[in-house]
Amino acid sequence: VDTSTTTTTSTTTTATTPFNNRTTRANGRRIISNHNDNDNNHNRHNHRMMEEEQEQQDESTLSNDLSKQSLTWSIVNPVGTIQPPPRSGAASVVVRDRLYMFGGYGGGTGRLDDFYSFEFEKNQWEEVEVLSIEKPGCRENNGVVIGDSSRVYLFGGYNGNAWLNDLWMFDIDTKRWTCIQENSDTNDGNANTNTNTNIRRNNTGTNTNTNSLEDEDRRNVDTDTDTDAAGHNHNHTTTTTTIHDDPIHFRNHPNTQVVGTVPSRRFGYVSVVHNHKLILFGGFDGSKWLNDMYEFDFHTKIWRQIAPPLGQLPSVRSCPAWAKDDTHVYIQGGYDGVTRKSDFFSCDLATYRWTQMPSAGTPPSPRYFHSCSIYGSKLYVYGGYSGSLRLADMYAYDFETRVWSQINCGSSHDNINNNNNNGGGGSNTRPSGRSSLVAQVHRNHLYIFGGYNGETVLNDFYKFRLTPVSIPPPNLVQDLRSLMNREEFSDVAFLIGDQLFYANRALLAVRSEYFKTMLFTGGMKESLPIPPNSSSFISTSDNHHDQNTIRSHTQS
Repeated sequence: VDTSTTTTTSTTTTATTPFNNRTTRANGRRIISNHNDNDNNHNRHNHRMMEEEQEQQDESTLSNDLSKQSLTWSIVNPVGTIQPPPRSGAASVVVRDRLYMFGGYGGGTGRLDDFYSFEFEKNQWEEVEVLSIEKPGCRENNGVVIGDSSRVYLFGGYNGNAWLNDLWMFDIDTKRWTCIQENSDTNDGNANTNTNTNIRRNNTGTNTNTNSLEDEDRRNVDTDTDTDAAGHNHNHTTTTTTIHDDPIHFRNHPNTQVVGTVPSRRFGYVSVVHNHKLILFGGFDGSKWLNDMYEFDFHTKIWRQIAPPLGQLPSVRSCPAWAKDDTHVYIQGGYDGVTRKSDFFSCDLATYRWTQMPSAGTPPSPRYFHSCSIYGSKLYVYGGYSGSLRLADMYAYDFETRVWSQINCGSSHDNINNNNNNGGGGSNTRPSGRSSLVAQVHRNHLYIFGGYNGETVLNDFYKFRLTPVSIPPPNLVQDLRSLMNREEFSDVAFLIGDQLFYANRALLAVRSEYFKTMLFTGGMKESLPIPPNSSSFISTSDNHHDQNTIRSHTQS
């Protein structure tokens, strides 16, 4: 029967079926009547329960499939002619719908002091205009944080010759850098004999060491061919600057605006801003790995060491991944000079109490130089260096369930051998494995830029959709249910007792092999046409016939 047109005649069909029924057709609608209602109530109940379970499974599968389709990488292709050159270990922060990126390591060009912004709405890079004469010098693996809606703060890092602990502020509105704190003296830690070498004036700053932190020996630790601070194997010796272990005190220096106990020089530390304070944790100072903790008050310009922090303090480490929400900072992984870590901690920023987080499920493998971002109720970890491989995997920690899970984020192919600095990578849009990358969340995407893939410093640009906001929740089951027991949409009806139930033959067939056989594939044929509004029914009492036997007759 063609259900797409209006039927003006009716026919009667007979089939041998697993249970006694009778079928009538009126006004083009097949009517099936069950004689054994009481006997089959239990069977119908069990069958319906199985159907509901299958519907729930189908809806869950559909939801998961939609999520997988939307949780994928795509290449960002900015407009315009400005494109930041390749780099790893750059500092970055998102402010006012812009991604700001400073410095990093540029490969053969050494450390960088350039400053770019990416406007998400325009999909365009720009060089940040700087009107001040002074600005921070070249550096990598430092942190940049947002103090408020217009001020960006930059602390420390490594410039190729020395570790740093200077503190800078960039005002987005005035387009000027201000040096809040110069580097401590490299000889005796006395601020009054400051010999700062990392303020760049009139664009004359230079960088004489072009080896990346990811290509140099462990500093002041040993000179063997083991692993450096970035996890690389080499057999050369690096001479480093001696840094005093004692706290450095700045007071009343003409070029210094701060007082208190200043953190030693370092890179690879954790930095966040909370309640108008810059908070630092850990890092590497050129001779040892750290787990000390400091706060700097932007209003009073006073440094204070938080000693000792409360709770389960993480062990010494550099280059962990970290992220902050409204009340806590979270750190994951890192490196202590011997071991790459996979542990996970939180710190309450109101009390400075540390807690090791439960790590059920599938947590990330040990790594450092990776990224960490918070979106919604989940924390996402991506990439990094395992000691032998640059990684391209992603994990999510659910704060509600406290369970880790690995994210299936696209193709299983790894582009680690794709060294095209401009990205691309053909039809495979998954980024290659990398460390020391820029990673920031804006709206419902994670953006990553550049990094180091083990062979090449990169400047490719990707985004990863963190939630399927553009896809509505699946409602297929609800839509299909709306077709059931609707006379205007039905082409078959069930007569149970004296009540008609309307349905659709196609839906019944895909949900039940019995109805598929009875209504479509069992060889049932339309018989003599009968006038509309006449009554007819099917008799299937000839159960001695084979079930594949098709019988039909009409009774008036």
